[in-house]
Amino acid sequence: MSVNLRRNPTFTVFAVLSAALILVSGIMLNVASAGSGPTITAECTHGTSSANGCTGVVIDQAISENLGYAPHEPIYVHHNGWVTIRDTSLMPHTFTLVSPGFEPHTTTNILACDAPSPGTVCLNVLLAHVPGGVPPTTFPTPPYPNTCVVLTSPTAYQCVKGGVGLASGSLFPGMSTPFTSTTNGDSLILFGGQSISVQITAPAGTVLHFMCVIHPWMQGEIIVTS
Repeated sequence: MSVNLRRNPTFTVFAVLSAALILVSGIMLNVASAGSGPTITAECTHGTSSANGCTGVVIDQAISENLGYAPHEPIYVHHNGWVTIRDTSLMPHTFTLVSPGFEPHTTTNILACDAPSPGTVCLNVLLAHVPGGVPPTTFPTPPYPNTCVVLTSPTAYQCVKGGVGLASGSLFPGMSTPFTSTTNGDSLILFGGQSISVQITAPAGTVLHFMCVIHPWMQGEIIVTS
C-alpha cells in the first residue's frame, strides 16, 4: 500500500488545511507553552520564502523545493525538557522520531521515501497517521485547539504515540520512541504556521533522530542530556 502525501489527495488534504488555517486565522498559531527550551523550525531555505512555496527555480537548469529544519546542527535538550517545533514555511510537515539508519540519506532512498514506497519508514509513519491510507474529506474549523486534532471521514490523526493515533483533545504527547520501517514510534503533524511544544521523555544519553516524512530530506538530531 502506498500513501503519497506529495502527489495524492492526502497531501492535498493537509495543504487545504494549511491554507484554511492561514486564511481564517491570519496569524501563526502558537499551540504550546508548557515549558521553555530550544526551538526547531521548519523553514524555507536558500533564500526562498513561503510566498513562492519555498520553491527555487533556475531557468533551463533546475527547480528545487527548499525546505529544512533549523538549526542544522544537533540541539541539546534535558531529559523531560521541552522543545518547540515551529513551522514558518506555511506548509504541512511531520516531526517524526526515526531510528538511526532508517532516515534516507541517498537520492534513491529519499525518492523512495518521498513516494512513499512499501518497506520505507515513511510509509509506516504515514499509515500510522492515516490508518486506512485514504485522506479525510471533512476538516476541523480553525483556529485549532492547543491539543491533538483528529480528522474524520475517514480518520486521520495529528498525533501518534507508539504508533497509536491519539483522540481529539489529547495533550501533545511526550516524545521518546522512534519509528523504523516495521516498528512504531512517535510522530506529530504540524499544519502550516503552527507551533507545538512537546516534552522529550527519552533517557539522558539518547540521540533522537527526527525527520519530516512528507519532505524526507528534512532531518535533524536531538541529544538528550541529564
